[in-house]
Amino acid sequence: PLSAFVLPPEMSLPERLQRDLELSAEVLRRLDALLEVCHEATEYILQYPGSTELKLDLQVLYLRRVHHFCFYAASWCQDEWALRDRCGAVALRGKRPSILERSDWTTEHEK
Repeated sequence: PLSAFVLPPEMSLPERLQRDLELSAEVLRRLDALLEVCHEATEYILQYPGSTELKLDLQVLYLRRVHHFCFYAASWCQDEWALRDRCGAVALRGKRPSILERSDWTTEHEK
């Protein structure tokens, strides 16, 4: 059975999306450099046009597909099967909350 990594609602807030976009870009650059991925490929992903949410989703997907890395769990796996078993088939963001209440998960994610 497939499962999903469901993120807390506050992960959909604009300021959180922006911070995660910046952090995921740094992780992407470092992993690409470590594995000697062509610089042009890295920049193509990082410069892709679109909204913050679209760019973040693309970078998170790239990290999963190319590096078997779950951005939200900070988990690097041997292959896509181990990644799926550990973090689910996909990470899902919910609706933006109307009232901000930080969860323990979000606090840990920022560390």
